[in-house]
This record gives sequence, C-alpha cells and structure tokens, in this order.
Amino acid sequence: MRLKISIYWRLVFWITLLVLLLVGAVLFVIQRREAAILSADAEARAVLIAENLGDANYDSLFGPTGTRSRITSTATPARNCPISSSTTGTA
Repeated sequence: MRLKISIYWRLVFWITLLVLLLVGAVLFVIQRREAAILSADAEARAVLIAENLGDANYDSLFGPTGTRSRITSTATPARNCPISSSTTGTA
C-alpha cells in the first residue's frame, strides 16, 4: 500500500525546504563575514594599542623631558662604584 500525498502538500514541502536551505546559507555566509570583520578589527585595535604603548614608553624613557635624560644629565658618578668607573673612564 503506497501512501498518497497530494501535489499541493508535496509542493509545500519542497518550497519550505528550499526556503529553509536558502535562509541557512545566507545566515552562514553573513556569520563568516562578520567573524572575519570582527577579527580584523580586533587585530587592528590591538596593534594600535601596542604601538601607542610603545611610543609612550619610548618618549618617557628617551624623550627630551623623559626620566632617562634627566637622570643622565644631573647624576654624578659615584667614586667607589665599579659600574660608574668603567662606563665614565674615571676611577
């Protein structure tokens, strides 16, 4: 005994299946693109933050108003310090 399904219900089934497959494919493509965009944006933001931190640290250490330049310009070498005597040439 074969089950008889009318042409109307077969058409409804195949159209519904086709619409669901198309919606699923569109959602899949949109999700992949969105993930790629978010990943690229996060990477660009991380690189920008790293560059800004590097610039800020470099400026504070070696800039004209940085700590390093103030220490080296105002410091006098200690007489008994082996590090200062080897770097300045005085004993």
